[in-house]
Amino acid sequence: MLNTVRIFGSYKALDEALNEYASAQTEVRELTLASDYLTAQVRGFALSPEMEFVDNYFEEANVTKRRDQAVDKIRSRMSHESEESISYLEKSLELSNGLMKTEYYAFTLGIDAMGYDLGSLPDELKSVKLSEEDAALDSEGKLALARDLVFGKDYEKVKNEINDNAKACTDKLMETMRKREEETSNILRSRLMLQFSLMTAMLVVIVLYLVFTDSFILKPIGSFIESVRGNRRFEYDGLREMSFLSSAYNEMLERTKEDNSKLAYDAMHDGLTDLYNRAGYEEIMQTHENDRMAFIIVDIDKFKEFNDMYGHAVGDSVLKRVAGVLKKSFRSEDYICRIGGDEFAVIMVNADSSLRELVKGKLERIADELRKEKDSVPGATLSVGVAFSDREHPQGSIYEDADKALYEVKEKGRNGFAFYQYQAND
Repeated sequence: MLNTVRIFGSYKALDEALNEYASAQTEVRELTLASDYLTAQVRGFALSPEMEFVDNYFEEANVTKRRDQAVDKIRSRMSHESEESISYLEKSLELSNGLMKTEYYAFTLGIDAMGYDLGSLPDELKSVKLSEEDAALDSEGKLALARDLVFGKDYEKVKNEINDNAKACTDKLMETMRKREEETSNILRSRLMLQFSLMTAMLVVIVLYLVFTDSFILKPIGSFIESVRGNRRFEYDGLREMSFLSSAYNEMLERTKEDNSKLAYDAMHDGLTDLYNRAGYEEIMQTHENDRMAFIIVDIDKFKEFNDMYGHAVGDSVLKRVAGVLKKSFRSEDYICRIGGDEFAVIMVNADSSLRELVKGKLERIADELRKEKDSVPGATLSVGVAFSDREHPQGSIYEDADKALYEVKEKGRNGFAFYQYQAND
């Protein structure tokens, strides 16, 4: 009985280690999301210098404090052997805090360019002083410099370092968890061996049953397998042939898993572009139907002409190029889908209308890239409709309202984008 309790305790320890790892994973993701949120606000301000972005930024930095809370939670929950993994996360926070100096300077440039009242600014911005050279710039020059600061390579390099340290934290946590799992498994193994020894006494009761099973069931099965493999008469033999059954079964099981996994992936993805297909899109929308999101419908303008003029092979190349540009232009957590022949959908999760200017900037860069020929693939233009989950006066589903915005673009001659806006005569 005591040994059984100890076995249960070992299982509990293993379960706690897994829960600890899962909790840490959540906090690591929370830190990176918070850092990305601050980036989204300062970039939004650089593109459209409205004070709402400043308020959102400092609400997160000084009130919500998700980054600091993530580090504090991990430190309070994790054991001493996870110290190295925690140091990676603290490095991410340190880099993120260091990046805030650049962000403060970008905010100050935009505020100075727009002539906003300095009295209502957060203390962090009041202390920022522009260099003489930057202060001498005109308003457009200051805004351009602010955009360069938060969209430039140096800024992006630090963002990558933040993400790399977060990943290193996750990897180190996984390594620590595996060591604990191995240690717990060894303890379990020894206790189970003890349990096995204690149960040996009970085996005497069923010896006769085992002899019967061996003589009249297992040996005939082994002999039968040999007869099938050797294509000869069925003869009785030893139990060693059971290993063949085990090996054959395991091989079949693994193949079945691989086949099922491939079938599941193929069922949810488009074979040409490797994006989510219509079935995958519907599953994603069902999962995220009540979440904050930006929904973007993309149509390739006059796509039929590519097939008619150049052939279907070129048409397929255009589709793959559009898919590739969309995929690299949005975040890894966003979903890119091909929901029709030349129709795509982008589902930006954890997004709302505060990111309107950010989305606008992405769409403009996508349009600029695709309109040029590249690698013998002709340029293409897009018609795009956008709707946010927090839009005012929705007239239908987020898909339907985004489609209305797309219709406006097509009515005006295609090659552009529009955001859903309620009109009384809709």
